[in-house]
Amino acid sequence: MASADQSILALGASHLSVSTFSGDAANLVLEQVVHQPLNGDPDLKNQWLSSVGVGLSQLSLKASLKTITGIVLPGWTVLTKVLTVARIAGEGQREVVRFEAENALPNGLEGFEWTYAILRDDGFERDVLVQAVSKSFLCGLLEVLKEHAIQPPWIDALISSEWRALQHQYGSEEGASVLLDIGARSVSLVAMTDQELPFIRSFSFGGGLVTEGLAKQLGKSFAEAERMKLDWIQVQGEAVSQDMLNQSSEGFVNRLVNEVQRSLALYRRQGQSGNPARILLTGGASQLPGLADFLERKTGIATTLYDPFRGISSGPNLLATQTSRVGFALPAALGLALGGQGNLLPDSLSSELVLLEKKPWLIAAAALFLLAGLIVGLKYHMQAWDLQSRIATLEAGLAPIESLSQDVKEAHDTYTQLTELTEVKVGLLQRRQYRVAFLADMQE
Repeated sequence: MASADQSILALGASHLSVSTFSGDAANLVLEQVVHQPLNGDPDLKNQWLSSVGVGLSQLSLKASLKTITGIVLPGWTVLTKVLTVARIAGEGQREVVRFEAENALPNGLEGFEWTYAILRDDGFERDVLVQAVSKSFLCGLLEVLKEHAIQPPWIDALISSEWRALQHQYGSEEGASVLLDIGARSVSLVAMTDQELPFIRSFSFGGGLVTEGLAKQLGKSFAEAERMKLDWIQVQGEAVSQDMLNQSSEGFVNRLVNEVQRSLALYRRQGQSGNPARILLTGGASQLPGLADFLERKTGIATTLYDPFRGISSGPNLLATQTSRVGFALPAALGLALGGQGNLLPDSLSSELVLLEKKPWLIAAAALFLLAGLIVGLKYHMQAWDLQSRIATLEAGLAPIESLSQDVKEAHDTYTQLTELTEVKVGLLQRRQYRVAFLADMQE
């Protein structure tokens, strides 16, 4: 992708956001970001698509959805795996990746739409990032999007998109960087340096656990508890006390810390270069008060919030209040705006969209062809009309000549007749003269 004027729709378990960028990958400018929370429990997967439909209706009041050029799927919907495969030229590479992925993924690739991106190529083997999403889930999502006139040419996954953003914004830093995206339903961890392959892990729990605990404490619905939690985080409201928030988040935070520590140990055992230099937090649940400090104390690694504006510019119409509240949603959109690798959009729909993109040009070409035919036909018609006009003029000028020719012919006929009569009379006169001369001679 990596082209000017991109609108990226990032889908989360509990939120939607549309980020609009201009410029290219080297000079990317964030022009606008619009955020829309989703109602309902993110753990209820069957309700999520309907929540997205409602959220898109609300989002359409804030931003244009018809101009969306790419979509980022939430982490919990996509299976991700880094594989090392034999290097094959041409189309055979996909079949090699398919074979390895069938054996590496728990349920193979049956019933999944999948793609891959090449991470590293040493001339003999390739390290690839394989991503797969359920076809039934993807079809359901595309139907919801189509109802809102959204037909994106590109669909990416959260982890691959955030990996590109991390590489672009923190790749030059010394030591490894760990991006920890703490969503409502899942947590994604990506560790990388310029010299190493990305280390990727996903956890099937998220900040929704905090909201569940808060809902139980307050005797409220999940949606009401979520709203109260966000209000407290953003404006330090009094509806939820710090102690109450701490109690409801204690189990979630401890589980998160345990998974992060286990992941760091696995990262070191796989031969990576020691402990990472930093942990960068993003995602809605990363805004929990004190979470960064707690993680830093437990892991011994400097922990801070991810800076989504590192290395990119802000447009003149972008408000600081917009970005302060929804900055956690930007890394996913930024990664796709930098250039997608591996499209999860089904091939049939990709072909259909390509045809739709070409349709105006095909119509224009057909119109030009018809116009050219009309021009050529009109040219010959004008030439024929000119010839007919000239013939009519000649015929009009020829009529008097034909009339005169007829008079000349009649005069010639009369002249011929008179000549014949004259010759007869001359003959008679000559014979008469002969008789007179003969009689004269006889008389003498």
